[in-house]
Amino acid sequence: MKNTQLPVVLAALTTIALSPAAFGQGDAPATSPIPSPGAATREALERREEGVRASLEFTGSHAFRTDLSDSPGEVAVTQAGAALSLGYNLGQNLILSGVIGTDLYWYNFNNASGIIPGAVDPVNQFEQLFIRPQLIYAEPGSQYAYILGGQGTYSGESGADFSDSLTGNIFGAVQYRVNDSFNFTLGVGVSTQLEDSLLVIPIVGFEWKISEETILATRGLGLRFTQEISEGLRFVADGEYQVREFRLGEDAPQSGGAFRDKYIPVTAGVVWSPSKNIDVTFKGGAVVWQQFQVYSSGSNRLSENDVDVAPIVSLGLEWTF
Repeated sequence: MKNTQLPVVLAALTTIALSPAAFGQGDAPATSPIPSPGAATREALERREEGVRASLEFTGSHAFRTDLSDSPGEVAVTQAGAALSLGYNLGQNLILSGVIGTDLYWYNFNNASGIIPGAVDPVNQFEQLFIRPQLIYAEPGSQYAYILGGQGTYSGESGADFSDSLTGNIFGAVQYRVNDSFNFTLGVGVSTQLEDSLLVIPIVGFEWKISEETILATRGLGLRFTQEISEGLRFVADGEYQVREFRLGEDAPQSGGAFRDKYIPVTAGVVWSPSKNIDVTFKGGAVVWQQFQVYSSGSNRLSENDVDVAPIVSLGLEWTF
């Protein structure tokens, strides 16, 4: 692989990201092992009188070059993504929402011979396509909301077998609104994995409106803190455990195997809203923990490599209409 890094902004313009919170899609990204429907469900219920709702968001991030901890080599990771979200009221008590989106990932390895034995350029570019439908049932004035959803995902390298690159999950949850300042969500999710067993994870989440300007809430397997600074400007800080997994191509050094990237980004930044329909987000921080795993097509783990801490920046643009 050439020792170059793709510009984040240019990469973001090449794809169509996810605007889940406004439509009850769960505020966790597509790479989260579990959904996070708490704050998203509240917002969807508050906006159900608006009829059809839509949102489009473009995102990009870049984790700067850092060393592999357990073997020779370096890596930098660039992401770009986009998605269209829709919300529609099926009746007084039922909300249907959906997201269709895509993400591209560039793994820029340099002399990384320990990821796949014998390959100094083990992986390059991956594509992820996902669709995420969800239903919310809640009677007006009720403290309870019932949520059923799922996600189907294609994640693979160029030349990967399409059907072997598919994973899916489904979840059910109940949200209870204690008062106008606090709600919590309980449920369970089940997900398939590439070259691994079925994953069952309990969903435990909450949203706490500490004041009119301050909110603390769960986000997937993590937390997000939001503080309004002034009109149209918010401070946001979050950290979350995430997983990306991809099917390797037929021409890859480990043909038909799987590449898994587990990581924890911790970031802080600002959200600027120049109008009520537009949000611009800029955040910076660090990937404080990261681990790469490679599996054969027979589900055998071939390697496991930790990665040193890496600085990360991200940029997002959301348009709600």
